[in-house]
Amino acid sequence: MPMTENGHCTYLPGGEWILNDTYPDEHRNQHVHLYHVATGRRVPLGQCFSAPEYTPHSGSAEANRRSTLPVMRETALSQPL
Repeated sequence: MPMTENGHCTYLPGGEWILNDTYPDEHRNQHVHLYHVATGRRVPLGQCFSAPEYTPHSGSAEANRRSTLPVMRETALSQPL
């Protein structure tokens, strides 16, 4: 299954996985997930509410995701309050 949702993609070391967050859905939630490139498997990690005043072009809309290097065992999410 191809990754069809637009967002902010980060390829993890080795290129097998992509860490992605989506733009807000109809309920203003941004979904953070891992995407396995070879199989199309999507692994949900969480969601963050995006207040209406934040838009994709306001500079504050993304659910920032960070992974620890080099092994990528942990991911942290942050969002504006």
